[in-house]
Amino acid sequence: MALIGNNGCGKSTLLQIMAGKLQPSSGNVLRPDDLYYVPQHFGQYDEMSIAQALGIDRKQKALHEILNGNASIDHFNILDDDWNIEEKALAALNGWGLGNRSLSESMHTLSGGEKTRVFLAGLELQEPSAVLMDEPTNHLDNQGRNRLYEWVKKCRSTLIVVSHDRTLLNRLPETCELSRNALVCYGGNYEFYKQQKELQQNALQQQLNEKEKELRITIPESLDYTSVFDDIFARYLNRCELVQVKTTNMGSLFKLEYRIVFREEGEEKNMIDQLRCRNGNLEILCSRAQTGREEL
Repeated sequence: MALIGNNGCGKSTLLQIMAGKLQPSSGNVLRPDDLYYVPQHFGQYDEMSIAQALGIDRKQKALHEILNGNASIDHFNILDDDWNIEEKALAALNGWGLGNRSLSESMHTLSGGEKTRVFLAGLELQEPSAVLMDEPTNHLDNQGRNRLYEWVKKCRSTLIVVSHDRTLLNRLPETCELSRNALVCYGGNYEFYKQQKELQQNALQQQLNEKEKELRITIPESLDYTSVFDDIFARYLNRCELVQVKTTNMGSLFKLEYRIVFREEGEEKNMIDQLRCRNGNLEILCSRAQTGREEL
């Protein structure tokens, strides 16, 4: 699943809450024990060794203790018969192009792309049932991206990805859009999401067009036309939106043309009735925008 949304809407924060890195302000989060998180990194992991970043440091330490003659039952429990943990870790690193790195090496010696590859290599070791990825292609070169695309194609785990990489997003079968107030899911990849959003926006625009009216008001010179303007918007400020105003001096008359979007059907008639009630000598024409004219 792709998790998308405007910058600053909380995508990375949501992933960190799901991963247990941050606590929610209320409620509880249920997550599988083997959840694996591929984070964005800005130097916060530089103090770790590669083994720590891979999440195998406790097993590695227990293995070395046993090999050095410390046969504590605790070490056997931690190792959990994973006697080849170091070989598997090195093989996973090699698969992501890091075959020249040792498990004891510090993360701060790696480039941004290499750090991402370390976390991605952890997928091979952990084989998790659920995976969270936050901008996993940001620091990867083309080879690394293609390697990730192939992994996603074969992935059978639950996968949630935050990314701006449209190639990656289009490889995910579902797209969820996060906003400050809602999470809306679409049953297709990013291209499908774009098509559905366009249809929704066109439908909303059509609804606005259906509500838009054009008022043309002709006012005698003796009448203060600003009072007419005040009349309209003092009463309907929260129920309509002024789109355009045009004023034309026609000798002894002023011609005002308003284009207004009314939020409720029939409001334009209420407005005109009140204007005529207070200013009976106004000539008022009303038409639905782009659909011909109708004199009221």
